[in-house]
Amino acid sequence: MRKGVFILMASVAGMTLGGGSPAKAKPIGLVSQVANLTAVTLETLPENKWQDQGARPEHCSLSAEERVTVAGNLVAAQGWSVTKEISRGDLSFVSFAGQVEPGTSGMCIYSHGNVGVFRGEQPLGVIYTADSAASSLTYIEELEGERLRLWGGKYGSWPMADLVIESEALMIVKPVAERDSFCDGATSLPTLHRLPFDVARRVLMSEGWEPSEASDQSGGDSYQDVRAAFPELDSCSGTGVGYCAFGYSKDDSYSLWVTTVGGSPSSDNLGQGSPVVRSYEVGC
Repeated sequence: MRKGVFILMASVAGMTLGGGSPAKAKPIGLVSQVANLTAVTLETLPENKWQDQGARPEHCSLSAEERVTVAGNLVAAQGWSVTKEISRGDLSFVSFAGQVEPGTSGMCIYSHGNVGVFRGEQPLGVIYTADSAASSLTYIEELEGERLRLWGGKYGSWPMADLVIESEALMIVKPVAERDSFCDGATSLPTLHRLPFDVARRVLMSEGWEPSEASDQSGGDSYQDVRAAFPELDSCSGTGVGYCAFGYSKDDSYSLWVTTVGGSPSSDNLGQGSPVVRSYEVGC
């Protein structure tokens, strides 16, 4: 068995998350259509065999007080770092990692990451990358409709795939959707992750989004020229990976915050050298 891949060893075949005899649970179909992601069903979860290099950063995983699912608590009891929990009906989805290290700009560097599917305390399946030491799943994001987004990477997280919940008995890992709906389907956005800022901006304008005047005028004169060209620039971190935040609105009904990495945009770094979209959030 390849080292670094989520290990499901025959020696733990009788072990459940909580110990004792494994409980019978309705099986699920879990398959992947994404080349770098493996999805398998399982009945047991082994203890975490990997050790953190130094102290585990507290902000990189959910504390006991923050965990809300039985599955999340039992995963943590096996020594894994729980990064996110999502509940859908009687199913729980938990993302967790074997190793966590601190990175620049408050980033968390994850290795040996997985997304588990549980019914109560019973594990049903797990998703992981082909080489979880080089590029690991990091956390899951809840989307509208019957989908969850799987994020991953080594230095910084990016969308890797969507988990489509066809039913409680069938789930398929698929490529990231081209559009996401928001506000109970009232509005939608094309997927913007990794787009150069100037390209993403043109896409937003074509869909009716307008720049919002910055609420945070931090940066003073240093951002005066930038705001003359991009009035939606709210703030930039100025250090580390160079986070910047931009605000937009649409139809006086929806707001949008876009976060980029790579510093502030300028007429000198548009196109190939432009900052790129890291994440975004819609307000209803």
